[in-house]
Amino acid sequence: IRLSGMEGTMTEDDLQRSVKRYLDLLGLDWCHVPNEGKRSRGNQFKHKGLKSGVPDCLIFNPHNEYSGTAIELKIENNKQSDNQKEWELKLINCGWSYHVCRSLDEVIELIKINYRK
Repeated sequence: IRLSGMEGTMTEDDLQRSVKRYLDLLGLDWCHVPNEGKRSRGNQFKHKGLKSGVPDCLIFNPHNEYSGTAIELKIENNKQSDNQKEWELKLINCGWSYHVCRSLDEVIELIKINYRK
């Protein structure tokens, strides 16, 4: 899988694109929640149900004792927001596994362990 962007300048957006290609290649049932960034139509999205802090990737395939897998993508030293930490607890309480991944390699390792793919 070829990463988007130039070496050393990967953004979270580049990482998301690479993760998308990988998860699609495996045929997992998943989606990306487009919560990132400021939008001029932000209120319109909130009125439709956009929730701040929802993880970047939700994988709906169960594994082990978990109902699904949530992945929050971060690069470099970026940290979870308070809303992201709240969603982490909510999803864990709903029987999901939750992971913060900082590279495609971390996502690949996570999927190999959890889904044997």
